[in-house]
Amino acid sequence: MKPDAWHNGPGRSRRRLGIALAACVALGAVQPPTAALAQTPLEEARQHLFSGRYDEARDALRPLVRRGDGEARILLARTLRETGRYEDALEVLPAGEPPLARTRGEILRELGREDEAAAAFQASLAGGAPDAEVARLRLAEQAFQRGEREEAMAVFDGFIDLYNGSRRLSGEELLAVARAVTYLGRGNSALFQDALRAYDEAAERLPA
Repeated sequence: MKPDAWHNGPGRSRRRLGIALAACVALGAVQPPTAALAQTPLEEARQHLFSGRYDEARDALRPLVRRGDGEARILLARTLRETGRYEDALEVLPAGEPPLARTRGEILRELGREDEAAAAFQASLAGGAPDAEVARLRLAEQAFQRGEREEAMAVFDGFIDLYNGSRRLSGEELLAVARAVTYLGRGNSALFQDALRAYDEAAERLPA
């Protein structure tokens, strides 16, 4: 479904999110849940992390990291961050590796190292990392906080196109859409409803 459009100020288009989830259901792209399968070690570690069992998560993730599992490395860094071990988390995420760069950038931001964070987000984008769209959002948020609001809003507006495209988005990408549209809602309150819908869809796609 094509989005509606309207103008909010001279020359600026403010659009809406299409009804992507409803369309997927109608086309059979969203399937009902099947019987639960046995969890992999990575899935078990992720569940420990999301449940706040950080010691168990850390112990489960370290062997996976030693075997070269990149996703386990990201989850271990997040586990260390949750327990306040920021420098240890950065050691798990070496600079210059695009798949790890966005998470590294977020930790650097929490430490107030904004320039280093921006460089990490740029590395994610330049390297075509799977979570590059989240890195794009983070760069726009940094620009917004520096007062570069026109530039930031233009990037946020692009997330409507991302949502309305043909590609199925990940849960993290949907969270990025929701956050971007929340910023856009400052200029048109109707967009807050779209942001809520994106948050709901993200919750359905993120790991339990």
